[in-house]
Amino acid sequence: MKRLAFGEKLPVDIPVTVTIGVFDGVHLGHRRVLTQTVDTARKLGAAAMAISFSRNPKASAARGCLISPRLLEEELINVGMDYHCVIDFSDEMSRISGVEFITALSSCFRVSAMLVGSDFRCGNPGNSLGVEEIRKTLERPEVGASVVVVDPLTDSQGQVISSSLVRAMLQKGEVTRCAALLGRPYCLDCRGVPFSFRAGRLLTQAGSFCEILPREGDYEALAVAEDGSSLEVELSVVGSCLALQLPEPVELDRIFFIEGVIR
Repeated sequence: MKRLAFGEKLPVDIPVTVTIGVFDGVHLGHRRVLTQTVDTARKLGAAAMAISFSRNPKASAARGCLISPRLLEEELINVGMDYHCVIDFSDEMSRISGVEFITALSSCFRVSAMLVGSDFRCGNPGNSLGVEEIRKTLERPEVGASVVVVDPLTDSQGQVISSSLVRAMLQKGEVTRCAALLGRPYCLDCRGVPFSFRAGRLLTQAGSFCEILPREGDYEALAVAEDGSSLEVELSVVGSCLALQLPEPVELDRIFFIEGVIR
């Protein structure tokens, strides 16, 4: 998969099938859209492209995210994306209208199809476009792209799977429910996170992660080292601190939350 900036031309002139979103957490609903984008691209003889943002347009810095940029790219590679286009969500970009965005998209790439959710909108809130307006723009003869709406996915309890639902479950410490929504255990990216080792515990501050942590409590986790080895550990979230019970210090790559026992 090749990563490029929005506005950067592809190295070869080929049609692309695109989907656009934050993909925060890459839950099963996101995976449905991403997978269908790849499948559609293969049927059309096009390249599959996911377009995301350098930061979540809807989230504050204090809110945090559900997946790091590095692990997001891993997920995109796993579903078979050919390109990952990243929009630098600057103040200038936040002000452009939906029409301006779709015009820039179709000028930069030879779009053959766009796959989006039914509630998708693009552009600043005051001048955004919804699905039907996007369809009218892209299906004009000079563009000739189709717009495919992907239905939302519900969980076993009948709730629509969303990043907001994943966040709500994390706030309750329900990491097994999160795993069901994500299709994999909730994960923290440990690359670049400073840890200290004291009295058989690996310690760090919650704010060291770009992802949000589950609520305070004790959890069963899988710690994966940078050398690929892994170890089942007990993990505690206490206030602003995260602590893992380990026999010796280790350079961690990521931590998976397996099960929680809330205090």
